[in-house]
Amino acid sequence: MIEFGYDEKTEAKQELITVIVPVYNRSYCLHTCLDSIKNQSYPNWECVVIDDGSTDSTWDICEKYVRNDCRFRAYHQENKGVSVARNNGIKNAKGTYICFVDSDDYLRDNCLERLAYHTSKGMLAMGGMRVKEEGKADVLFTFPEMCISLHSLYEDEIISLQGTMPLYSPCAKLFDRIVIEHNQLYFPEDIHSGEDIIFIYRYLRFVEKIYIIPDDLYIVVKTKNSLSTAAPDNYLEIRHAILNSIIAFCIYKGLWNKKMKNCIGNMYLYAANFYLYDCYLSNNTHSLIEKYKLFAQKVDEIDPSYLQGCLTHKWHVFFLKMSNPLILWLIIYTKHIWRNKC
Repeated sequence: MIEFGYDEKTEAKQELITVIVPVYNRSYCLHTCLDSIKNQSYPNWECVVIDDGSTDSTWDICEKYVRNDCRFRAYHQENKGVSVARNNGIKNAKGTYICFVDSDDYLRDNCLERLAYHTSKGMLAMGGMRVKEEGKADVLFTFPEMCISLHSLYEDEIISLQGTMPLYSPCAKLFDRIVIEHNQLYFPEDIHSGEDIIFIYRYLRFVEKIYIIPDDLYIVVKTKNSLSTAAPDNYLEIRHAILNSIIAFCIYKGLWNKKMKNCIGNMYLYAANFYLYDCYLSNNTHSLIEKYKLFAQKVDEIDPSYLQGCLTHKWHVFFLKMSNPLILWLIIYTKHIWRNKC
């Protein structure tokens, strides 16, 4: 069900919260992140920092916080990536609830307090986010305050959250540590993009409701080091893993119906278009024939089964299902020429 203005004091109010911060070479901004945790209005927290093999002064900063405040603990690991770091943070957590914070980012002073107030057994509290990037206006990702039950009667509200930063990020949320450990819900360590989304949807199987807090409790700071616009070589393989996790969640919750299939189809349509267009624009050092051969290989990676339920953009879906690289090449070429003229 959906409830507005939910105002019930919850069991997380006084529970210990473990804040997990994976970090790699962020000596220039780690102070801001850790200070925002230290300044939380919610008093009962600990912070576990996992240094992922930093080569700058990150570890020195970690040691300083550990020496000055017993609520901080720091662990050093070889450089194995953010998923391994987060998983090690989970294994060293003592709190009833877990909150993830990326080292580029920081929290509003009342973030943990607001999340704890609306968290209880079977309830995932989710705060809004504000994205800051130098030279650009802030981008706000928030939704109206509501409590969404994860079942088919409220599929429209669930669909409205698909593809949004607040849902897909593990940050600005409180996770039940026992649920994570009992069900072995760790971040996949074999992929390096989209692992957040896979973790979220695995966790959501064990959630009955999502409580949406309408305020930006979490500040995302985009820097040159955190930005990545090009599609990795295994981009579609990652998209398949993400969509499979969403489909598994929908089946588990009884949500796998026509509307959700259309949602998945549209998501895959966007991903396939981005992948092919990125391939067309990249590899500028190759000849036209070499670029076309690479493009044809990318077309072969498209799995039309994800498009079966797509009810919109029917002509576009039709051409993708044909998997004809020449036709798709000509479509993208025409689109590129038209965009440059506009």
